[in-house]
Amino acid sequence: MSNGTIPEGSKPVGAVWRPVRDLHSSLHGFSHAGARQAAARWREIRGALENPEIDRSSMDLWLLSQKRAFAIETGQIEGLYLLRRGVTETLIAEGFEGVRGAHSATSVDDDTLKGLLQDQEAALEMLFAHIRDERPPAFSALREWHALMTRH
Repeated sequence: MSNGTIPEGSKPVGAVWRPVRDLHSSLHGFSHAGARQAAARWREIRGALENPEIDRSSMDLWLLSQKRAFAIETGQIEGLYLLRRGVTETLIAEGFEGVRGAHSATSVDDDTLKGLLQDQEAALEMLFAHIRDERPPAFSALREWHALMTRH
């Protein structure tokens, strides 16, 4: 709620959510056959993409568009802004430099909207770096990530 109160009948997150503890040993390493196949295929494709002799330009353009899509959708899910219909595709294709107030269905000024979108991209890069560095998941990392996503 916007006034910061907890709706009547609601429970605080800590009263509902609990981390998994004492997972039965027979469930360690469990995975679905399809997930194992997808992981194996991903490792194969990833190995091919690491070949320095292949042209990565198409892949790099696709990845850039996916990062922009992540940025846009994350901000909307977080309720930071609401973009007008059809704007998402334009911003994915053209980037965030052309952000105009007419893009937002809410009263977010151009600089703030552009900053929010750039924050979302930076948060994704932070997440990728976390995974690349094989850092274990931690609440502090999640808090850093969320702080970056909502910086503007």
